[in-house]
Amino acid sequence: ARVLGSHAREEECLAFLNFGSAGHPHRAVGEVLLAHEVRDGGSGRKWFPPFCFALPCATDRVTTVDRIERAYGEETLYEMEASGFVETAQRFTTSELVHCVKFVSDNAEQRVEDLDLPRVGELAEASLDTLLELVGQVRALARTVEKSHSLPEVPDGLWQRWHFTVTQERQRHRLLSRWRALQPEQPLPEDLFSGARSSREALAVLEKAVEAAARR
Repeated sequence: ARVLGSHAREEECLAFLNFGSAGHPHRAVGEVLLAHEVRDGGSGRKWFPPFCFALPCATDRVTTVDRIERAYGEETLYEMEASGFVETAQRFTTSELVHCVKFVSDNAEQRVEDLDLPRVGELAEASLDTLLELVGQVRALARTVEKSHSLPEVPDGLWQRWHFTVTQERQRHRLLSRWRALQPEQPLPEDLFSGARSSREALAVLEKAVEAAARR
């Protein structure tokens, strides 16, 4: 999940999808499901991804565990990555654009011990139509969100104080867009950049402010 952060610092990436396998007590192997709740089995923390698009498949709860689940003790999809993915991705975009989609790879009758890589590959390939439909829906939503998020106002001439490279301009735009998404009614503090002496320092200050807003 840490890769998401470094990637988002280089590109204006608004949407994140997590795709993978999961076990379930009774759902059929090969069924594809979208997470309406993601729960960390260790901490108990929960996320509830909102759906602002037509659903391409059924939904279910996803529980992230530290080791392979063999008892299937609850009515949930068991896997090992979704909670970390969601927690990290939501630092870089709005929750409407972070989703997890899973295909059932094992259940109480078709045990995880019977799985091998070729079989998992077959199940993943069979899920691609649903995944691609979801990608299209989320891409369309991302474009709508991006258009609706006007950048926060800054003092006249602020950005002219320093020289920004093309990459830095893209990073600045991404950070400002994220601030607007996280704090739609809150302007940037007037003295935020008072100590910045270069474009690099200005971006570092802005990124720190955005990360602080994401933790509120």
